[in-house]
Amino acid sequence: MESIKAPAQAREKRLILQDPETNLIVLLRPEGYLVIDPNGGDESEVVMSENGLKCTCFIAQVSPDGVCSHIQAVEAYLSKTHESIKLTQADADYYLARVAKIDAELNTNQLSADKQKQRIDGWLTHEQAKLEHRRSFYLASLESWMNQERLTSKHLVNGSLQIRKQPVQIEVLDEAQILKNPKFQRIVPEKVEIDRRALRDHITQTGEEPDGVQINVVPPKFSYKLSGGV
Repeated sequence: MESIKAPAQAREKRLILQDPETNLIVLLRPEGYLVIDPNGGDESEVVMSENGLKCTCFIAQVSPDGVCSHIQAVEAYLSKTHESIKLTQADADYYLARVAKIDAELNTNQLSADKQKQRIDGWLTHEQAKLEHRRSFYLASLESWMNQERLTSKHLVNGSLQIRKQPVQIEVLDEAQILKNPKFQRIVPEKVEIDRRALRDHITQTGEEPDGVQINVVPPKFSYKLSGGV
């Protein structure tokens, strides 16, 4: 048995840089960069592609060389011409306000999508019911014709028709009463399952990794909680 190994890196580093010329702040994540204008509140994502840095802002889209101030700020970070800055409490509160704004937008988008989905579902339900009701007239007439002609199957130009006998449906009303008759009994062997709670308790208490088990240590999770006034 092997002992649980601590994760090599408990928490991912998040680097922050501020360009003194543009005053733009660059937040680094493995998937790219987020460039923030602390004055106007504008933010744009910059990603690394095969052709170099690409930004989602309008200026980068219309610029002949595809360069904007956001890309320049990231280039300054990559060239290491500026040192990373240390967050202050005011910075942390500002970032939390940005998170609150994004959460509000996410909620607005979800509510809008849910409303549109309700309207689409309502329209679809109405239209489908109308068409299915109309179809039932044709199907009833076709079934009547098959019975009239005493046919069980018929191939036509536009398809085929078939009438098949269906097995009877059996509903058990009193299981105990039925089990009194040995003919209707079936012995089900005992099924052995893993007691996951006992397994977890053993691992957490002893630190041992039993054979046949793989333990994945989950790194600490960063979370946030917003106050009601934000």
